[in-house]
Amino acid sequence: MSRLRVSYSCQLFVPWGRARRMPSIVTGLSPSQIAALSTSTVGSFATSDIQALTTQQAGALTADQLNALPQADIQAFSTQQVAALSYSTFVALTAAQTANFTATQIGALTKNQVQSLNPNQLNALGSADLQALNVDDLTDQQLKGLSAGTISNLTSTQIGKILDGHRDVLSGSQIQVLSAAQLNGLSQTALQSLDVRGLNAAQISGLSTGAVANLSSRQVYDLSASQVSALSTSQIAALSDDQLNTISAARLAGLSQTQTQALTTGQLNDISQAAGHALDATKLSTTQLSSTNVVNNLSTAQLHTLSSTQVAAVPVAQVLSQDPSVISAMNATQIASLNASQVNGFSSSQLAALTATQTGQLSGSTVSGLSNTTLGALSASQIAGLLANKANYLSIGQISSLSASQLSSNLVVGASGGLQFSLSWAASASGAPTGYRNAVVAAAAGLANDFSNPVVLNIQIGYGEVNGSALDPNAAGENEAAVGTVSYTSLYSVLQADSSNSSIQATADATLNASNPTSGGTFEISRGEAKALNLTGASSSIDGYVSLSTGLSYSFNGQAASGKYDAIGVLQHELTEVMGRTGSVGTAFGSGVYTALDLFRYSSGTTGGSPSSPALDTSAAATNAYFSANGGTTDYGNYNLNGSGADLADWNISMANDPFGFAISGVSQQMSGNDVVEMAVLGWNLTSSGATAAQAARAYNVA
Repeated sequence: MSRLRVSYSCQLFVPWGRARRMPSIVTGLSPSQIAALSTSTVGSFATSDIQALTTQQAGALTADQLNALPQADIQAFSTQQVAALSYSTFVALTAAQTANFTATQIGALTKNQVQSLNPNQLNALGSADLQALNVDDLTDQQLKGLSAGTISNLTSTQIGKILDGHRDVLSGSQIQVLSAAQLNGLSQTALQSLDVRGLNAAQISGLSTGAVANLSSRQVYDLSASQVSALSTSQIAALSDDQLNTISAARLAGLSQTQTQALTTGQLNDISQAAGHALDATKLSTTQLSSTNVVNNLSTAQLHTLSSTQVAAVPVAQVLSQDPSVISAMNATQIASLNASQVNGFSSSQLAALTATQTGQLSGSTVSGLSNTTLGALSASQIAGLLANKANYLSIGQISSLSASQLSSNLVVGASGGLQFSLSWAASASGAPTGYRNAVVAAAAGLANDFSNPVVLNIQIGYGEVNGSALDPNAAGENEAAVGTVSYTSLYSVLQADSSNSSIQATADATLNASNPTSGGTFEISRGEAKALNLTGASSSIDGYVSLSTGLSYSFNGQAASGKYDAIGVLQHELTEVMGRTGSVGTAFGSGVYTALDLFRYSSGTTGGSPSSPALDTSAAATNAYFSANGGTTDYGNYNLNGSGADLADWNISMANDPFGFAISGVSQQMSGNDVVEMAVLGWNLTSSGATAAQAARAYNVA
């Protein structure tokens, strides 16, 4: 009995460290024995049994056996064991069982194993498993079987590998599930392997600017109209010149206004002419058009479609480089932006392309700077357009350079929106000396430069005759004006209404009596002055006839010449009489008949000095008479006296070379500031030039 106790005690205290594990069921089994195990036996394997399998044993497992294993056992396989599984085994695995493999296990699959996977198996893999898959090993057939969900779970790197190694394998429906993140993560090489025709509008709009820039020119060319229309403004701006140049004309023309205006000036400057010609120019912004070379890539037809706002934005220098037909299509704003050096730089064909309307739209400073050569190259119709609208900016020298053929037709001379003279040439004018018509134009232009009333005075110009009657042989010039009568009340009213136009008129009109100062006299007024005072409206009837004598010699360019009279000065003398610069003082035009200018005719008790005790001279009996615009305080010029045989509203000889006085040979007779003031009180409003001239008016001593 005692020996038994001893034996038991020894067994009871065997050290734990020396205990032995039970061997796995698979230990010692050959691969063929493993393959022969029933599915129920394999299905009962513990994870330790799985881990105990050698690679040879694992390689002997059949698909049925593997399909019988629970998920935990599948995931217990080492990467080496998984790699040992046979092709035939993998092929027969269920999709569900394939999905039970971990990402690490999937990543360890051999190429042979990967290529054994069927579409069901591949499409059953989770995103982590898919992203661990070496897609380089997939065959074209496998790739074609990938579902949309599977494609969308792949990384950009995997997509890139597929595109690089399997160009054109992915179908359109597969391509359309690629996300923006996948597409934007592609390398340039991978992206350029993509058939972009399969991308939908949302995918196109989701491309980053970097991805857009990485597209090949061919891919850009392949974009459909709907795809191009999906491009954002930032994507448009990211396109290279080469990419833009490959977009079809129809696609470029179809760009929306927002897309068109997203094109950078660099793109517009550098794209091919063909691409530039394809754009819808009406969609370009003024900022784009203001860039240096943009219009060089536009066709003549495109430039013709630009709005006035767009054309105004085009740099003038760029317009000058265009075909003459572009010049003729320029609008008023653009024409007005041309400067003299640019117009003087026009080629003969560009000058010829200007329309008569356009020459009249040139700015005043540009007209003043036109060279005689440029003016000489213009046609008669172009000159007519210029004279009708901007004659007031032309110098006498410029006008003198015009040829007889340029002035052969009836002309309107003056300022657009201001005073204009509609000049018709009487038959007698055809026999006038060279330069005569130039002098007539210069005289009218000078008056339009000083006075701004927006009226047209119709003047017939003869030579040696006025309205069919021969000139007085002693007269340098004569005129005949259309006249009418007006009540003092009406005349007073319209002059007062005109007083706001200048301080000169305001001061002068303030000196007028509210009641008729002529004791019931009537007032004669020329139709020209009536137009200026709005007493009558526009008409085409002749307002006056003007002519120079055939018996005298004239200088026609405003320059003094020995033995010659200043034709321009004489003509302005006559024209201003048609405009109302006449006096009657109750006698000249009939007893009790007066003119507006008589209301500013004064006499003084002083002779040879400043006026003293001035009085309105309505009796024509004074021994001195002068013009005053401030109630007689200042003598602005001495008049001829009644009975002298000279016009009562002309200056007497004390006014020397003033054209409103006597014609004098050998001198230049230019209008003075006093002349401008005299016309202003008659209701002729002053331009800025006229106002400047009026400031130079000086006081005289009473004659």
